[in-house]
Amino acid sequence: MPAQLPFISPYENAFQDVSLGQAFSKGISVHNGGRAPFTWTALGLPPGVSIRSALGTTNGNISPGDAEIWGNATVAGLYNLSAKSAATETVTLVKTLTVGVLQLQGRFTTDYPALMAGLLITSLPVIVAYLVFQRHLVRGIVAGAVK
Repeated sequence: MPAQLPFISPYENAFQDVSLGQAFSKGISVHNGGRAPFTWTALGLPPGVSIRSALGTTNGNISPGDAEIWGNATVAGLYNLSAKSAATETVTLVKTLTVGVLQLQGRFTTDYPALMAGLLITSLPVIVAYLVFQRHLVRGIVAGAVK
């Protein structure tokens, strides 16, 4: 059996949706290798959210050597988070972090028109990219299907 490469994952192996303007905290850690102390960096974080890892600066639930992604998201949207540890230079954690759409859902009520409008706005970039590259996409699929 080949040795497993080190990898980075969030606590509980998932990021939850984040409500706009509300405190957010999530631990991330290195598994299967690397030596602490780690130097952490993160890209693609929403405005108002950052990463910290020094002992004594993180939430009490974060283990030594791990990092914490924390803060209050100030701009709604979909963010592709990329976290990297210096001890695992070739390993990157990429998860989609949905921010803000959950704010449109209350505890007892849901504003469905606003929720659907928010979901439409967050999906518009993908729809526009598809419409722009549709001809090339179809050509590539057909070329790949025929030998």
